[in-house]
Amino acid sequence: MEILKFGGTSIRDANLIKKVTNIVNNKKNKIIAFSAISGVTNLLSVFVQQIQDKNYVKSEKIIRLIEEIHIDIINNLISSTNFKIIAFSKVNSAIKFLNKSINIKLSDKIEKEILAQGELLSAMIIYLYFLEQNIDVAYIPALKFMKTNKDGEPDYKHIRSCLNKEIEKHQDCNMFITNGFICNNHNNITDNLGRGSSDYTATIIGSVLKAKKIEIWTDIDGLRNNDPTCIHNTNPISHLSYNEASELAYFGAKILHPLSIIPVLKTNIPVILKNTFNPMFPGTYISEFTKASGIKGISAKDQITTIKVRSAKMVQAYGVLRKIFNVFEKHQTSVDMVTTSEISVSMTIDNTRHLLKIESELSNIGDVSIERNQSIVCLVGNFEKNKTAIVSKIFNAIEPIPINLISFGASNINISFTVNIKDKIKVLKLLNDRILKNEPCLTLN
Repeated sequence: MEILKFGGTSIRDANLIKKVTNIVNNKKNKIIAFSAISGVTNLLSVFVQQIQDKNYVKSEKIIRLIEEIHIDIINNLISSTNFKIIAFSKVNSAIKFLNKSINIKLSDKIEKEILAQGELLSAMIIYLYFLEQNIDVAYIPALKFMKTNKDGEPDYKHIRSCLNKEIEKHQDCNMFITNGFICNNHNNITDNLGRGSSDYTATIIGSVLKAKKIEIWTDIDGLRNNDPTCIHNTNPISHLSYNEASELAYFGAKILHPLSIIPVLKTNIPVILKNTFNPMFPGTYISEFTKASGIKGISAKDQITTIKVRSAKMVQAYGVLRKIFNVFEKHQTSVDMVTTSEISVSMTIDNTRHLLKIESELSNIGDVSIERNQSIVCLVGNFEKNKTAIVSKIFNAIEPIPINLISFGASNINISFTVNIKDKIKVLKLLNDRILKNEPCLTLN
């Protein structure tokens, strides 16, 4: 079994859906997870916010736009009158639900059902088009098998059991369509795996089915060795280990969801990042193995806040770190980077929702200082050999730029530091020119 996932940009119009059809029709024994049509989940998120703000005129405009997007795709994709009628009826049902939502008090349940509409519609429209093309395909809604436990983690036992039962219902079929992103929670209420999580859906499915491989199809030739939104002359990375890919994804490489590597770590299923617009390009191959030493890629994560706690009472004291991290646990805020000295602890966070409460409670431990508008720059590769030479090259390259925090030594694959967000692009350019030198990776012998 092979698992394929196609993101919203890969299916944003009828012509691209036809292109996707050609890609998947050459493969056998596969499950394909589809995201919502490009931009639709963003529109649904704005729709929810407009209802909460009681801006009903804008809410209605968004509904009309969502309807137009899907109607246009159906008209340009499906020829059969019967299949068109079915597709239009699915869109009409979704639009009626959204219209009804404007006039009721939004609960968390309703919000999640609203956000699910994009994936429900895209998968159904594509399924109907496949049927029209006489493709042997079955549609298995993700809500019939994808479930999270009370901690919000995938319920692998449930997923494995229910998915296999659904597949067994279609024993003669070798292609299955499902929805990315959406799931049921432990209370069997519609939920989701988080924004941009269709990659995660694909690797969860691949893990429970022990798939041969998982292909993540998007609009770029794999993970790049620098941020393509800031640097124009980046190169695709041909091969990464699971850990290397995870680090790049977590620290800003948006082509891959940060959680998507977790399900395949134990099963050692390769994950391949492919480009729908350039399907013959090999893309990025992610597996348990690493190749070459040196820097493979650079990514950056914005909107970072640095929190520093200082106190002379920390000298030779024990339990201080536990007290500090209990505060973050209490307020459900994850920490990205940590550095410590005898009298201070510095941390970075990207979720400032509970920052005021965190600051207040940390002030009982020591003096607290906060720096906003920071960026984490992360360099990933195999640093076991010539570690000193690599570090020297990195910091010589960015010598003019003030560095606020450095994390190095926790692993042999990651060197991270923070800079002011206004310096981020300059840092990435300096590293690109002086370290990567427009090459896929730097190897130091």
